[in-house]
Amino acid sequence: MFLGVISLHSQSLNSLSGYYNIPTAEINNDGRVVAGAFYIPYRFSQEKGFDRDAISYFSALSYFPFLEMSLRFTKLLGPNYALGDRMFSFKLKFITEGKYIPSFSVGAQDFFHSTEAVTNRYNSLYLVITKNISVRNFINNISLTAGYGSDIIKANGHEYIGLFGGVSLRILEHLEFMFENDARFYNVGARIKLFEHIFLLGGYRDLKYFSGGGGVCFQL
Repeated sequence: MFLGVISLHSQSLNSLSGYYNIPTAEINNDGRVVAGAFYIPYRFSQEKGFDRDAISYFSALSYFPFLEMSLRFTKLLGPNYALGDRMFSFKLKFITEGKYIPSFSVGAQDFFHSTEAVTNRYNSLYLVITKNISVRNFINNISLTAGYGSDIIKANGHEYIGLFGGVSLRILEHLEFMFENDARFYNVGARIKLFEHIFLLGGYRDLKYFSGGGGVCFQL
């Protein structure tokens, strides 16, 4: 039952599987490849000193039933901004969800850095748990997630520092609504899957600023 739920999950704004912006403890099926792009308002791009919106391009791979990895390239919009931020992320699942226990994962993002850690703008090291409740109705799944992130790794910017969490409601298999707190802001979002291989994600960060995009997924 839980494998079927997990297979429907797609990438969050930060490229690993999750809700709108926060990661969950779940991992896409072994061999699942996802690629896409998201628009990020300048207030959340972590490019200090610039008032430019950004586009994040990403690719992610689930390798083995317990490991998910992603690469993301974030580029400021506009001329003369050829360089961008590169980020590697991974998530390791230690406990698989059961009837009474949640799944449990450890994740990290943007943890490779130079001596001064100037280029690390989205760093996080976190623990996260997720529990699904199958309803088998118009709302056929409720997902609950809670996590804690640390800024123990030196960086120029961090995400998910402190407690974060959220809830998602999946409607008729292909539509999902999400409400979350990413340890800084409250966010709302929605995700829709089309033709089993395409997903669109959109919502409002801090309940004010639109951010979203989409991608494709396929099985190796």
